Amino acid sequence: MSFASTLEHRLLCQFQAEKGSLERLLRVIRVRGFDVQKMELAIKDGIYHLEILVMGERCIDNLQAHVQKLVEVIGISKLPEVEPVTALERCA
Repeated sequence: MSFASTLEHRLLCQFQAEKGSLERLLRVIRVRGFDVQKMELAIKDGIYHLEILVMGERCIDNLQAHVQKLVEVIGISKLPEVEPVTALERCA
């Protein structure tokens, strides 16, 4: 019986905007036992900037290490937890 708790983690990842690079990144996240809850993707100067919220029971440091090994990845970092902001609050 497992008593591990499921945690949410916010990550920021920069990687080369190459064909298939987003799919490879998402596959690593899935295979490492995390579920994507939310993601926001932007591209600038041929570089993807991905802010992603993942949920899982495993250690987030291991996921970061595996993502960093992908050839296209420039960097990945954990973002601090923040209170959710609704769309109405953003417009105010």
